[in-house]
Amino acid sequence: MIEVELPDDIVAVRQADPDAARRWRLSLRSDLQAAFDSGYRIVGVARHGGYVMERTP
Repeated sequence: MIEVELPDDIVAVRQADPDAARRWRLSLRSDLQAAFDSGYRIVGVARHGGYVMERTP
């Protein structure tokens, strides 16, 4: 199992620093794609809001 963290408030990040929000979005896309390519899938959301991923059998 792995967890992909998400910002607490992406809307606030977008408003305060649009460039940082864009970098975060592109990084998240890359991290998720790598996990999907390695056989992981999203199975839930953690209490703090990150994606919980498990490798598919």
